Amino acid sequence: MVLGLMEQISVPANAGHTIYFDNYFTSYSLLSHLRQLGYAAIGTVREKRCAKCPVKAVTSIKEARGSYDYQSTDDVLLIRWNDIAVVTIASNFGSVVEGKVPRWSQAEKKKIPVTRPTLFQEYNQGMGGVDQIDQQVACYRTRVRQRK
Repeated sequence: MVLGLMEQISVPANAGHTIYFDNYFTSYSLLSHLRQLGYAAIGTVREKRCAKCPVKAVTSIKEARGSYDYQSTDDVLLIRWNDIAVVTIASNFGSVVEGKVPRWSQAEKKKIPVTRPTLFQEYNQGMGGVDQIDQQVACYRTRVRQRK
């Protein structure tokens, strides 16, 4: 799907464009293929699609907020970060650089700085309001008629 869309809009390779996509489309093989073609790409990824780049498993025992684990191969960098929920992001460019982000602490009743890899900030800026629109659309029930 992603490659088909890129062919239709004729995005030139190695032109400085970054392709952002959601976990529905992201996979290790797609990111590796896009890197070979000369495209920078980043996206959230589902746990079952990280086979060649294993990181700590998402378990019921939660680690400290702000902790992260990463794994890198020749083509793809995969980072799993613990915020309120565990988020996994995959990229075929960049490196792991720590940053701080303010988060609300229930225990302390104030905002505290939490460690976050900077690729998460770049992903959020690139996706813009797409995730927000998806969340708002999910609140409205679509009416679909079906035949029995």
